[in-house]
Amino acid sequence: MDLLNAERAFEDTPSAANTDTLDKAQKAYDEHLEDIPNNSKHSEKLGEAAARHHVIPNEFPTAEPVVRPKTPNGANLFDDVYKLSDDGDYLIVEEKAPSGDLDWRKGKADPDPSDPALHDGGGQGMRVKQGTRPYIRTILAEMTSRGGKDAEIAADLRAALREGKVQYVLVKAVDNVGHSYAGAVIEHLKI
Repeated sequence: MDLLNAERAFEDTPSAANTDTLDKAQKAYDEHLEDIPNNSKHSEKLGEAAARHHVIPNEFPTAEPVVRPKTPNGANLFDDVYKLSDDGDYLIVEEKAPSGDLDWRKGKADPDPSDPALHDGGGQGMRVKQGTRPYIRTILAEMTSRGGKDAEIAADLRAALREGKVQYVLVKAVDNVGHSYAGAVIEHLKI
């Protein structure tokens, strides 16, 4: 983050002070991460690690990760899903970098096979935002269309959602001026 910020400052104003800051940030980066390219994946991984190794174990100590099939590019699935109880309670987690925000995407219809007369529940023809019920239903539709284990998990989540047994949280790593982990914040999203 320090290197990205220094690069941006230098691009905006290529002054001697910004050159010095950029040089220092590059040296610190090289010292810690050597030949790994500097890209947004580092801060993204920080958000994931903050959720998986800090926030979820502390806030939901009995949570068990739901192992889900991966998609080729990581799209059309939740960052993480946990089973909270044998009674069908689940936790959906959005994991974000310090500068990350909830994203928008094109919605998709998600008819409920257990009650086809109900509204489709998804966001067909709309833009849907992470952290909302139409977003959940859009991702469930994507999972269902992939079939197999994804469709099974989607059916379980859809049933839990219908019964009010889904919690949805945003975990965001905290930005730290230094080089050590500064924790994370959790926000319970209303669905």
